[in-house]
Amino acid sequence: MSENGVWYILQRISTGETVRVTEDSGFFPAEISEAEASLFAATKEELPEKLDRLRSLQDNWVKNTLLKTRPANHYHARSIEHKWREVPYSNKGMRTDIIFKDVIRCHDAYTG
Repeated sequence: MSENGVWYILQRISTGETVRVTEDSGFFPAEISEAEASLFAATKEELPEKLDRLRSLQDNWVKNTLLKTRPANHYHARSIEHKWREVPYSNKGMRTDIIFKDVIRCHDAYTG
């Protein structure tokens, strides 16, 4: 499982049933990935504005693209056998929603 692109492994804990979900290349905008990657180099002063921009990009993509398409058009699942263990994978994602959760935003998009 070392091919490029976005993919996920989902496992139902109660049964151990596991599926691998792949996303069509180019479906997720590079602009959002680049905005997320830029957070790590941001200064403390830049971070709130960059987080606001990232949230706006993500929200707009979800509202205007993701929710308006059929999942089967861009996501493909297949059953796999899988046991969870640490996997040497250089493109493991960083959870920026968790890492930067305590940064005070310039504007809270959810309260107006």
